[in-house]
Amino acid sequence: MPDREFLKAYQNGQVSRRTFIRRLLASGVSLGAALTYADLLWAEPAWAESAPEDFYCPPGTPPTAIVHVTDFAFTPAAIQVPIGACVQFHFFTTHSARDSTELISSGFRPPYLGPGQESFDDYFRRFTAAGTFHFLCEHPPGTHPSMIGDIIVPLGASPLKAKAGKRFTIQWASDPPPSGFVFDVQINRPGDHRGWLDWREGTAFTSAILRPKAEGRYRLRSRVRRLADGAASDWSPTARIRAT
Repeated sequence: MPDREFLKAYQNGQVSRRTFIRRLLASGVSLGAALTYADLLWAEPAWAESAPEDFYCPPGTPPTAIVHVTDFAFTPAAIQVPIGACVQFHFFTTHSARDSTELISSGFRPPYLGPGQESFDDYFRRFTAAGTFHFLCEHPPGTHPSMIGDIIVPLGASPLKAKAGKRFTIQWASDPPPSGFVFDVQINRPGDHRGWLDWREGTAFTSAILRPKAEGRYRLRSRVRRLADGAASDWSPTARIRAT
């Protein structure tokens, strides 16, 4: 079976299609499977990591949650993790996982698998900021519309209940944003019919103090946004605090 370096060389144009197919046939792969696999790999260039390094998990970090990528599904399709959590994407087959901000940015092409064979690749992503990250498979582009998932990261608030005028600490990230990214935080105050209003827009800070002047329930949410094109995660789940 061809090794990964040979597969990469074919994808990069260093090995001809004829040589590639002959190598597959020599390893016992059928002609039909060899042709299909050659077309699949040549259809698009090899995946490359493009997510900011700030969002990689430090080596040896145990994952808070694992997303299994097998057949045509992400399992679980939606998970909720705390700020700073490391999520492992465990690939059994050739797929990708990517969101609009490319904070989730992964793609794997394991070697050709015969009947009963398994191949595993792992990708780790640290979610340092609150938001809802919708991701999907784009390998090959447009062919796996059912493969969608969500990583949901709530923001933190402490305390959840206190007297009006007291300090509430609102935290939406564990680390400053990587270069080219900012955080947006919105608030909905009690009785304010305007709905959600910007509280901290385009900030690099990770938390702030809220001192409610009026009694009632306050709602807050946040997201991560890329400055270059405005691509953003969806908003985090709503955090609720109460001033009495």
